[in-house]
Amino acid sequence: MRATTQELDNHQVKLRIEVDAEEAEPTLNEIKKAMARQARLPGFRPGKVPVKVFETRMGGPQVLRLEAIREALPQFYSQGVVEAGIDPIDTAELDFNEEQNDDAIVFEATVTVRPVAVISSIDDLTVTVPSPLVGDDEIEAQVTRALQADGTLVEVDRPVAQGDFITMALSATVGEDEPTTIGEDMSYEVGSASLMPELDEHLVGAKVGDTVTFTATPEVTGVEMVWTAVVNAVKERTLPELTDEWVEENTEHSSVGDWRDAIRAQLSPMKIVQAQFAVGESIQRAIAERISDDLVLEPLQNAELSDRIQNFNRQLERQGIGVEMYTRMMGMTTEGLLEQLRADATTGVKIDLALRAIAVLKDLTPSDDDVAHELETSAERLGVTTIALRQNIEAAGRFAEFTAEVAKSRAMEWLMDNLPIVDEHGIPVDRELLKQNQADHDHDHHDHDHDHGDEA
Repeated sequence: MRATTQELDNHQVKLRIEVDAEEAEPTLNEIKKAMARQARLPGFRPGKVPVKVFETRMGGPQVLRLEAIREALPQFYSQGVVEAGIDPIDTAELDFNEEQNDDAIVFEATVTVRPVAVISSIDDLTVTVPSPLVGDDEIEAQVTRALQADGTLVEVDRPVAQGDFITMALSATVGEDEPTTIGEDMSYEVGSASLMPELDEHLVGAKVGDTVTFTATPEVTGVEMVWTAVVNAVKERTLPELTDEWVEENTEHSSVGDWRDAIRAQLSPMKIVQAQFAVGESIQRAIAERISDDLVLEPLQNAELSDRIQNFNRQLERQGIGVEMYTRMMGMTTEGLLEQLRADATTGVKIDLALRAIAVLKDLTPSDDDVAHELETSAERLGVTTIALRQNIEAAGRFAEFTAEVAKSRAMEWLMDNLPIVDEHGIPVDRELLKQNQADHDHDHHDHDHDHGDEA
């Protein structure tokens, strides 16, 4: 087989494929036999029609050969894709002139290929993650929450402020309807936004006996309502004094210092894990910004979107909820959800193109031995032989894509091991700290990067 390419506009390639008669004949003979087995002719049992008899019924050897060629073209095309080393991302348009002699099969295929992004430098890339260190403010927030649980509410004679607890009478009116009483003596924490944000805005500054009226549309109902709240009482929370005695009485620790140390030790693993997971996400966001929108071709975006929709539906099925219930719970429309998934798909395409470009930039393109090793690893994981896996990938015309997945994985590993990492304040993060207990969840990108191998 000989496969040559000609680059066209708009990321398209014309692929010319020539298959010698001697090379094509085994494939064509197998197709002829399969066609004969599927034929239903009087006097012959199903699957027992001789090829010669079927050939005669079809109109002779040339007619049958031509029909077999038509059936074989997709297979020859896939082989030509591997031979030419191109990476199609869409269905090819095959152009075959049926008036050919028996010497060779010659046809052309026009197909859109994956665009090649070029990244000239990543020296300015920095990974920003949440600090893996527990801050004093986080410890004090935990201390305050515990004190609040043991606090007391004291009635005060002043305007309502954020954090106060009030009792109120709340009602709502829709259109010209009579007001509906929500509660006559409701307790509510101002600033919690547990009912609706507009309520907090109007309560702050009100006094006992004041009536506040405003219009708001709760997400739960989606209906505009006129709300009326009457302030009946204002209370503020008084916290107990933080002493060793209080700590010993209300916690498992004997002093304030020991308690703070225990809180730090409790929060530290969670902070580290949070930073670990953020490394990959931060890298992906940063490299996606290096790819222009015009490289996100429609076939790539549609394929990525389809994968994301399937994964999303599987996640909902595992949780036992449908799309309609999910959108209602999240306060969004189905169209809004689709747009969000489409935006995520666009980012996914950019990440893919960026990783391929970085693999080239950092000379991480895998050698034949690297690809063979990855085939062996993938085959073992899938429970098949390496030869069978390679044949399946090549038959699907996806060997170039498989090789690219290996390169992308190496590029991601390089980025995670070499890019400088800072926290949200720009303070460098100790990379060794992020390696703690990382084996259980390290490098989630590996699973994604090998999806195509699994499909093949």
